[in-house]
Amino acid sequence: MSLFSKLKLSSVESRKSDERPYAVVASEMEQGIRNSALWIKAIAEANGNDEKQISSYIKLRVQSLKDDLDLIQSELKKKKDFVNALPHNPPQNVLGSLGSLRYWLAQQNSKYKNMTDVELQEILEEYRD
Repeated sequence: MSLFSKLKLSSVESRKSDERPYAVVASEMEQGIRNSALWIKAIAEANGNDEKQISSYIKLRVQSLKDDLDLIQSELKKKKDFVNALPHNPPQNVLGSLGSLRYWLAQQNSKYKNMTDVELQEILEEYRD
């Protein structure tokens, strides 16, 4: 594939990706669903102009959806980085309980010493997968 073709494909993918939040907002509006906080903000920005209010709301809601996606992707990256940094190949006997796993991880690195049971359970599931 030529460089031009790759750039064109990237541009198409970007435009298609940008359409998705608008489709979500359109669906929400058809169903009468709206984000109250953003609706109030749109009212404030519109200065009594109903068309501007709707337009403003759509822009705000689309940005909100994009922000939500960015936050989710950031959290997934953090989790992936965390999982990749875990010690590899734990002995099978430490996978039987959270206490055993906590003890083994703390021996590997002290940063694992004060983990919550929820965090340990997630690690246990990663090791079992």
